Amino acid sequence: MIETPLLVFLNTHGVVVLVIFIFLYEVLIVKNTEVALHILLSTISVIVFSLVLKELFLVPRPFLADGTDALAGLSYYSSLPSIHAGIAFALATTTTLHQKKLGVLLFTIAALISVGRVMAYVHYPIDIILGMLIGVLTGVIFNQIHIKFRKSKRVNPV
Repeated sequence: MIETPLLVFLNTHGVVVLVIFIFLYEVLIVKNTEVALHILLSTISVIVFSLVLKELFLVPRPFLADGTDALAGLSYYSSLPSIHAGIAFALATTTTLHQKKLGVLLFTIAALISVGRVMAYVHYPIDIILGMLIGVLTGVIFNQIHIKFRKSKRVNPV
């Protein structure tokens, strides 16, 4: 079932499509560039931080360890942590902090992306958990930074 071209595409590139879609939705429809900026910053931060961790912890992917085939692409980096899960959960967290209903939908999608990555033999569950933690923490941290920035702007108007 996961081997169908559409599912392989979604499992490989779906999170990027999702980020672009939500980013454009926030900019063009909701007209909330603040949330769009948070999405962009948290996504970039998750990618950078995860790539650093991948270099530090060279964990072979499940399909390599089992001698099977990967059912999704982009599998040449270390397994730990899952960048896909990190991005999906950062997007969900960032959005939830501003728009609860859309955020709940995105958390559901993030969970489905994560399960798909395990089912495609490109991640272990621990990779997903670490990616999820990185994503959620990144979303929360950027929100806290922004709250402090807004408070300091109100206290010291220029």
